[in-house]
Amino acid sequence: MRHAEEQTLEELEAQLASATDPESRMTALLDVAEKIYRTDMIRAIDLATEALQLARTYNFPDAEIGALTTMGMAFAMAGHYDNALEQYQQSLFLCDKYNNSREEAYIHGNLAGLYNNLGDNEKALAYSEKALQYHIKEKSYRPIHVNYTNMGVYYNAINDLENALLCYDNALSYCELSGHLPSKAIILANRGTVYARKGELQTALEHFLQAYNLNSSLNLNIQCSRDLINIARVYFEWNDHSRAFEYAEKATRTAEECGSKLAQMQVYQSLSHMYERAKNWEAFAQAFKRFYILEKEVKSEETQKKAANLDMQRQLDRKEAERHATEKILHKILPLSIAERIKTGDEEIIERYENCSVLFADIVDFTLWSSGMEVKELGRQLNRLFQMFDELALQYGVEKIKTIGDAYMCVAGLPEPCGDHAERIARMALAMQQQVKTHSAGLRLRIGLHAGEVIAGVLGKNKYAYDLWGDTVNTASRMESYGLPDTIHITGLFKKLLPARFNCQPRGEIDIKGKGKISTWFLVNELMNA
Repeated sequence: MRHAEEQTLEELEAQLASATDPESRMTALLDVAEKIYRTDMIRAIDLATEALQLARTYNFPDAEIGALTTMGMAFAMAGHYDNALEQYQQSLFLCDKYNNSREEAYIHGNLAGLYNNLGDNEKALAYSEKALQYHIKEKSYRPIHVNYTNMGVYYNAINDLENALLCYDNALSYCELSGHLPSKAIILANRGTVYARKGELQTALEHFLQAYNLNSSLNLNIQCSRDLINIARVYFEWNDHSRAFEYAEKATRTAEECGSKLAQMQVYQSLSHMYERAKNWEAFAQAFKRFYILEKEVKSEETQKKAANLDMQRQLDRKEAERHATEKILHKILPLSIAERIKTGDEEIIERYENCSVLFADIVDFTLWSSGMEVKELGRQLNRLFQMFDELALQYGVEKIKTIGDAYMCVAGLPEPCGDHAERIARMALAMQQQVKTHSAGLRLRIGLHAGEVIAGVLGKNKYAYDLWGDTVNTASRMESYGLPDTIHITGLFKKLLPARFNCQPRGEIDIKGKGKISTWFLVNELMNA
């Protein structure tokens, strides 16, 4: 039930008014409810409730799931988390029953945001990662940026500000692709929060103002109240108390007018901190009392109980859960089609693929770069780098094979053959290069590419490993090792497979160990308008 986003509210209201048969009315009810749940929570719940009744009467399970999910979103927006969790629990039960993985992924994303607001950031991260796996595979840009945003909230909460900014950067990139302005405003505000914590107050203020202007133009008053209190906090840090409390007063009015307990709770919490630091004890007491009452309502014992029960409900069938866990492990270490063959009992998986493209990449001067670095910090940096590469592999339809120390190996064209394997791996290489330049200051890559025939198969029985062999693999490795820092070194054969829009520069003949003198090139960029 995700098809109302591109239509205006007026168009959707007209469709609702003209709907006569039960199915079209049910669809129109859900479209309007999903459009307005941020601004008119009560009406959204009423519309979704009517749609739910129709879905159950006429047996439309997908619409029933959509109605429950929309009600959950509206309750969560209003700060009624106990009711939101109840709707999500019913919806997840139906997702399991009808094998609706798509809606399940959306609900996981919603739960991540809910648990972030409840302060359970670890659980929020787990739900975000579940949702992200599905949506990256499906290339669903909007839920991708929503879940990257939730992950950014987690990293901000544990004071890992660089990873928080990285998540928000990824979120903003996908948000630009989806063109979803409410989410863009949320991401800008969250980035502003990180910059404020880093002490970069001017940058923070610019982000908060951009977010407020966007939310104001969209009449999203709940979000406006948060932007206003964030602006107030920046001015307070600058000791401009007059402007700080002016913005805080406006934030308070906006939060109370929109009727969201969560928004009011967040505003009064910040306001009490400001009064405390200003030593205005009477005003502090009033603001803190209001915050305390609201927090008890939003984070009630009943809500916490339902939050715990949600997880219990999802784990009733332990055998099924264990089976899924085993499948997930297989899918993490093996290509999907190979994992499925192993599950069916296929014990000899080794095949020849005539047309593939192989990539090797490693970090230039790794020993020098890592010297003096704490072991845990080194592991964190490498994990962050390879996670970025794994996400790019999913994005470009490339199969990661393995990491070897500081080196990364992947392939396009197997286990599912494809005609554009050279283009996929070329785009992967260019994206890796750009990501390192943007997000990993001080790191430099050498990348090598070659195409041709490879042999691929599964080694081991207790500990599976999917690997590649052959001259193509060796040549790609040589391209990387004989390459130059910050370049993508390719063979002439690989260049011939690329369309003309890929810009390559000749390197000339070089003497490659085991290959003799061969002509090689540097892949520079892809000219999108060529």
